[in-house]
Amino acid sequence: MKRLLFIDDDRVVVSLYRSKLQADGFAVDVAVDGEIGIERLKAGPPPDLVLLDLGLPKISGVEVLKWVRSNPATAALPVIVFSTSYVAERVQDAWKAGANRCLTKSSCTPRELSEIVKATLAVPALSDRPSIAKAVVVDTLKEEQPRDGQTIGSMDGSSHIQERQAFLSKSAALMGDLRLRLQRFSERPAGGVRELAELSLSVRALAGKAGIVGLNQVAELSAALEAFLRQLQDDPHRIGPSPLRTIADAVGAITALLDLAPVASGSPGMPSAVLVLDKDKANRRAICNSLASSGVRAIGAGDPSQALLLLADNAFDLIVADADMPSMRLPDFCTQVRSLAGYRKTPVLLIASVAGGEDRVGFNPDDGVHPIAVPFLPIELVVKVLTHVYLKSSPTRTASESVKVHE
Repeated sequence: MKRLLFIDDDRVVVSLYRSKLQADGFAVDVAVDGEIGIERLKAGPPPDLVLLDLGLPKISGVEVLKWVRSNPATAALPVIVFSTSYVAERVQDAWKAGANRCLTKSSCTPRELSEIVKATLAVPALSDRPSIAKAVVVDTLKEEQPRDGQTIGSMDGSSHIQERQAFLSKSAALMGDLRLRLQRFSERPAGGVRELAELSLSVRALAGKAGIVGLNQVAELSAALEAFLRQLQDDPHRIGPSPLRTIADAVGAITALLDLAPVASGSPGMPSAVLVLDKDKANRRAICNSLASSGVRAIGAGDPSQALLLLADNAFDLIVADADMPSMRLPDFCTQVRSLAGYRKTPVLLIASVAGGEDRVGFNPDDGVHPIAVPFLPIELVVKVLTHVYLKSSPTRTASESVKVHE
C-alpha cells in the first residue's frame, strides 16, 4: 500500500480528499503545519508522495519543499503542491524549489486528485530522470461543460449531486458563521489580527468545499478573497474603509451565489473579459497584468472614446475605469455605456484617487458603479471584479446586504 503525507492545516477539506484517497487504496497521514510535516518526514521511512499546501502556519510550504529537496533521504520524493489559485508568486517559488505538480484546490475534485497521485507515482523518481528546465506554470485541468448533472472529475452524477446537496444544506450555517466573523473583524479592523485570521480560515475552508462540489464561482471568489485576507494579515496597515467594503461585498456575493446554486450542475468560472480604462499607460498595463495573472482576460483603453468603440464591438463582463478622465466625465461615460446593447447592467469599478473620491464624480451604486480606493493590492481588484461580475448574475441580493461593516 502506497503511503501519502498530506501537509495542510485545513482539516475539513483534507478530510474530504483523504476519504477518496483511502477508498482508492492509499494510506494517508496528515500534518497540520509545516513544522509537524518536517518532523514526520524525519521520524521514519519517507512516504511515497507528499501533498503540500503552500499557506502553512509555522513553516511555509515552500520552505518545507526546500527542506525535502535538500535532505538526501527525501530529495527524490514526489511532491504535489495543492493550494489556492491566488498565490502565483509562491507557486513559482514552489516550482523552483522542485515541485512535481502544482494544483489548485478550487478546480480539483477528490477523484481528480487521486488520479493525479496515481499518475505521479507511476513516473520515475527525480533522481532517475534527466535534468530538464521546468516551466513556471500551474497545472490546469481540461475545461469542459458538465453533462447530465455531472461535474468534470466527479465520481458519478448521482454521487456528486448528493455531495452538493449536503454542502448546500449546510451553506446557510456556514455563511452565518462567516458573516459573524466579518462583523467581529469590522468592529475593530486595526487591531483585529485574530479576527482577521479566523475570517481567513473560514473563507479558505469554504473555497475548498465549493470547489469539490463544482460550485466554481463560489470557489473562485472565496479563493481570491482568502488570498486578499492573507495579504492584509501580512500588511495590516492597508486595512481601511475600501478593503472592508471589498470584503463585505465579496461575502454578500458568495451568499447570493449559494442561495441560487444549482443542485444538478456546475457553475461557470472566470469572466471572459474586462475592459480597463485609464489614461496612464503604465497604470493600464499594471492593472491588465494583475488581472491576467489571476486568469482574467483584460483589454486596455486610453480614453473614453476608444473604450466605447471597444465596448460596441466586443462583449465585456465588467469595466474598470479611472475616475479622473480629462476628456469626459465618468457619469457621462457611464450614461453612454448604458445606452449600448448588452451593457445596461454591466458593473463599473471606479478607481478613486482618495477615499470618498467616488462622490466627487457622481458615484452612485444604484447605477452599477462601485468604488475602489488607491492604493490597492492587485488581489483586491481581482476580488472586486469577481464579486460584481458574479453578483450581476445573482439579482436577488445585493452585496451590501451581507453584513454592516464599521467604516
